[in-house]
Amino acid sequence: MKRVLTFLFCGVLLLSGCSTESELKDGTYRAEVDEQTADEAYGWKDFVEVTISGGEVTAVTFNSVNGEGALKTEDPNYVMDPMPSEWQPELVKRFMETKDPDQVEDVAGATIGSRNFKALMRAVLERAKTGGTETIVVDIGSVTE
Repeated sequence: MKRVLTFLFCGVLLLSGCSTESELKDGTYRAEVDEQTADEAYGWKDFVEVTISGGEVTAVTFNSVNGEGALKTEDPNYVMDPMPSEWQPELVKRFMETKDPDQVEDVAGATIGSRNFKALMRAVLERAKTGGTETIVVDIGSVTE
């Protein structure tokens, strides 16, 4: 009988610790890189907006905005390979498959953007555990992978 109770207790503990996502508070959260990082990225400021509903991440937007309010994914003059309109949504897709920023594989050719995305997502998920609607500003320079 003791073994059965111990087994059941361990099972309950294991199941309760399996998902951090269930700890998330519903709402819309935003995180963006700090000004210094934005300047280093030629005036583009990376940001994520995340919607959490029912304790789960249901939508993620990842993009970059410049001083005039233009989005990097919509700027035909911002040329790189791959284009931001390709790699930024790809990072979101990879996150939605894993729901863990640490499991998101970098996009080749967008290493800095991949690093920024993961750092921003970590900040949003941490904030979503307690709630709060103010924009989170992330010092990417202090982030270590």
